[in-house]
Amino acid sequence: MLFGNANSEHEGSEGKETGEPFEGVADAIRRLGRKFLKYELIFNPPTLVPLVEKYNLETIQRDGWVPEAFLDAGNTLPHTTKVDKQV
Repeated sequence: MLFGNANSEHEGSEGKETGEPFEGVADAIRRLGRKFLKYELIFNPPTLVPLVEKYNLETIQRDGWVPEAFLDAGNTLPHTTKVDKQV
């Protein structure tokens, strides 16, 4: 569902004179993130980030805009580091 919406945001932005197609998707992430930030079932970054990254890799291939859009929306992206513990 979101991936389809990302594509429609992408396609709707292609004809505009200003901005790149991914900027429409980034704006939608910011807008929806601010609106639904407190509702994890509606706007769930751990679920959405991989979908938007896949969209980025398959269409735009621009670095950095996905985490920036989620951070601009007010989200704190979880930073997990895998640490090997040696005993």
